[in-house]
Formats: sequence, structure tokens, C-alpha cells
Amino acid sequence: MKKIFFLACLFIISSCKDDNNPNQTDVDRKAILENLGNIIVVQYTALEERLNLLETALTNLEASPTLTNINAAQTAFNNTYKAWQSVQFLQFGPAESPALRTIFNFYPADTVEIVSAIQSGNTDVSTLGNDAQGLPALEFLLFGNEGNDQQVLDFITANEDALPLIFALIDKLQTQAKSVSDTWKNAYKSTFTNQEGVDVGSSFGIMTNAIISDMEAYCRDGKVGIPLGVRTLGTPQLNLIEGKKSNTSLTLLLTYIQAYKSFFKGATGLGYDDYLNTIGAKYNDQNLSDAILQQLAVVETKIGTLNEPFELEISNNKAAVEALYQELQKLTILLKIDMASSMSILITYQDADGD
Repeated sequence: MKKIFFLACLFIISSCKDDNNPNQTDVDRKAILENLGNIIVVQYTALEERLNLLETALTNLEASPTLTNINAAQTAFNNTYKAWQSVQFLQFGPAESPALRTIFNFYPADTVEIVSAIQSGNTDVSTLGNDAQGLPALEFLLFGNEGNDQQVLDFITANEDALPLIFALIDKLQTQAKSVSDTWKNAYKSTFTNQEGVDVGSSFGIMTNAIISDMEAYCRDGKVGIPLGVRTLGTPQLNLIEGKKSNTSLTLLLTYIQAYKSFFKGATGLGYDDYLNTIGAKYNDQNLSDAILQQLAVVETKIGTLNEPFELEISNNKAAVEALYQELQKLTILLKIDMASSMSILITYQDADGD
């Protein structure tokens, strides 16, 4: 009931703000959407390219199963996982109906199901659960549980269906990424650019909900809060750390934040910051856009104080991780409350904690 009342109030406030703020009519929303759409196309194209390079590295491994080629495949995988971070928060439009986030990054991987599939000769990805597919499954197969490259190589060479399953997993990711990328390049980008209002069904309405929701649920909580134990009465959930097996958790988090910041700024073109500046959005005594960019920088700095592996930081340096979580919480509030209301955009998704 409290949530319904809050959303109703926010809708009324937002509607009044749109009517009474003449600067709203000064925003060239179409130009901003055009630039952001171009960025989205570039980022999905980069994901496709990284997947193709990963496939090439694995083809080399298949032809010559050596530690050198295992390491090359691991590097290609890490680059692919980083490329995913740049589209993770863009799960709307063409990415929504196939549930691309679930296909790509449902973690932790069910290692028992993966090993069972290989040992039984099952390389049909469609028969596997979501947690036995995607990047986390590939991460397990390329890095193992112990981070021992020789053990990984031995497992792959000793199980003839290991590489066929790996290639099947990659093929599904390539197919899905290409489908979303092609749709963006063709019909959807024009649709996206021309739906330039701020109502619930507009591009800004849909996209803003998507990027804020992702920051809240999948970055603040998924990457930091849940492993830290925020949702489990302070008991850390170390098995729920993203990138744990590849020891890249903090690298992935930093990549995500940097990509998010770049998108907010429209890279070198028009972005959310220009929108907020045009309507004169303020936070205390400064531009709201500056406050958001400064908070993103604070988050980057907090990440920089931590070291891999992330699980040891949670166990041995919990206060620093809690400080990072609090800065992500401040960022979420700036986006969800201040930015959305300034832009007269109704938040339509439901969160877990009522923030």
C-alpha cells in the first residue's frame, strides 16, 4: 500500500513538473535518443565481436590443447564478460523478449548439472537449466572451481563432450546477441528514436526504468549487496559473487560503472546529462547531472580501494565493501528519485526494499 501511494504521488508530482517546467519543451529528445541508440548498437556489436573472438580462441584450443591456448581462451572469455557489462543495463526493447540477461548471466553456475551433461554426452543446450548455460557456465568450464589451469585442461581433454558443449553454449550466445544487435540496427532503432515522449510507453520512459532497475537490482544488490549479506541479515553469500571463478568480480563491477557513466554522458555526444542540464535539474546547489557524475566517480574510487578476490574483501575487509554498497545506494537514489522525477518519468518497476 505504501508503494502504491508513493508511485501515485510521484506520478502526480511528475505530471505537474512537466506542465509547469517550460524547459521540458526545450529538450531535443530525438537527438539524444539518436545518439544513445547509436551507442547501444556499437555496444551490442562489440559483444558480438568478443564472442566471435572467444570462439576463435576455443577453436585454437580444440586444435592444440595446451596451457598457452587455455590461457588465450581465458583472456578471450574475460574480454567477453567485460563486453557484457556494457549492455547489461540495456535490457529493454529487443533484449527483453528473449530475456537476454537470463540467457547470458544467470549465476552462480550449476556445476553439477554441467559436469553431468558432459559425462552423459548431452550437448543439447535446450535441455539445460538457465544456471547451466551462459557466461557463468563457460567461466566454470574454462577456469574450474580451483583456478588450476592444468586441471581445466585435463578435464577438457579427458571428456570428449566438454568442448562440444562449450561450442554449443557459445553458439547460443552468438545467436541471441546477433538477433538483438540486428534488430537494433534495423527496425527498432528507428522506433526507439521516434518515441520521444516521457510517458510510460516512450523510449525515455522504458529505457530510464531499465537502466535504473538494473543499477538497483543487478549492480547495487546483485554485484555487491547480496554477496555482502544485505538481504540475508548480514550473512555473506560468497557463492553468489559474479565472476568468482575467473577472479574478475571487481573488474566486472568497475567495467559496468564506467560503461554506465559513459552512457549517461552519451559518450562524446548527447546524453542524459544534456537532458538534465537543459531542463535545469538541480540537486542542492549544483546541477543534478554533475551530482550523478560525481557519485559515479565516488563509486569508482571505492571499487579501487578493493582487491581481488572479492570474497576475501567481504570476509576480511567488510567495512570497505559496506562503504561501497552505501555509495551505490546513494547513486540509486539520485537516479531513481531525483533524475526520474526531474524528467517527469514514472518509475514502473517494483523493487525489493521500497527505496
